[in-house]
Amino acid sequence: MTPMLVDPKDPNATNRFGWDVSDHCVASNTTLTGATITEVDCSDISVTTPTVTITQQSFTSAGVVTALVSGGTPGSSVYLRCRYTMANGEGDDRTIKVLILHQ
Repeated sequence: MTPMLVDPKDPNATNRFGWDVSDHCVASNTTLTGATITEVDCSDISVTTPTVTITQQSFTSAGVVTALVSGGTPGSSVYLRCRYTMANGEGDDRTIKVLILHQ
């Protein structure tokens, strides 16, 4: 797993994070049919006690996935995995690393 680093998040803020997997949809000539956002550890294993709250998960058939993320522990990093599936049966994971910092 090589997560993409994104802008820091304040632990008191609720921010929308996004994943653009449209390149995979276009390359495979298909559409996105599902996506789930989960907090994982640095080994890509789902955490048993999440440190952030993930709500309002949504996706478009063109390949854009978003979710609202709130909370977090200042000074820590959070890995958010987007696991998605496509109409042709393909799927993949995309993970981002979010630094939790007071801003």
